[in-house]
Amino acid sequence: MSIETHVSAGVPSSQYKLSTEVAVRHEHYSDFGGTTSAELSGRYAFTPVVAVRATASTGFRALSLQQEYYSSTAINFITGVPYTIRTFQVTDPAAKALGARPLQPELSHNYSVGLVLTPHNGLYTTIDAYQITIAHRIILSGNLFGTAVGNYLTSAGIPFVEGAGFSPTGSIPARAAWIWSRATPCSCRPPRSH
Repeated sequence: MSIETHVSAGVPSSQYKLSTEVAVRHEHYSDFGGTTSAELSGRYAFTPVVAVRATASTGFRALSLQQEYYSSTAINFITGVPYTIRTFQVTDPAAKALGARPLQPELSHNYSVGLVLTPHNGLYTTIDAYQITIAHRIILSGNLFGTAVGNYLTSAGIPFVEGAGFSPTGSIPARAAWIWSRATPCSCRPPRSH
């Protein structure tokens, strides 16, 4: 179930223009419960040619079936020696004993700020800086292998496996930041000042 709403407001004047937007979305998942995501954005035009914009938002990504139930068995050659490597479901007792934790949905915080230039020659130019932070990032673990791992798996009733991996989450944050610039021709012309 999903509920979403958007609210926009603008304050035009003869010299300046401020516009804002607020969006809120609430979703309910049968296996993870409810979550609310929000976005606040604004744009301020100093002149018809120069404007700044900014956005702050939160995000949520539920787990896919593959992430919850993925498992595999492969033969990997490490320095010419074949090793049987298993990737266990995160709920498998072997994965838990090797350090796997219950999966949680990914949560994110997103921020951006930018400059918009629309000179009289019709060239539309933007320069934006972004930062995205993700909590509970879901990725596959590295392969764990060696005598201790093989002995443990054999004692857990999984013989002839020399290595293992699983899908961890909870303590793997991710952060990305970058600047993006683009210039495109457009038919937009700034309004004439009176």
